[in-house]
Amino acid sequence: MFPSEPSYSMEFLQDSLVEKYDYESGESVMLSEKYLIDSFLHRGKVKYSYIFYEDKVRLDFESALRFCRCFSHFQYIHLST
Repeated sequence: MFPSEPSYSMEFLQDSLVEKYDYESGESVMLSEKYLIDSFLHRGKVKYSYIFYEDKVRLDFESALRFCRCFSHFQYIHLST
């Protein structure tokens, strides 16, 4: 499998809001889904463990309530400050 460049990034904002930024179009979209963070980060029906690095967080896929097509088992996400 060849590594690929990400086509978008996601920011986890205050009040559990998630914003998706598309690198190709340069557009930002506020998603209707929210997230919950406790000992895991829950986004929809997917659960991730997380590790913080400065202004990023690494998300490691843990489980999903139904089948989830995942292209990698971790991703780096920019954090909003």
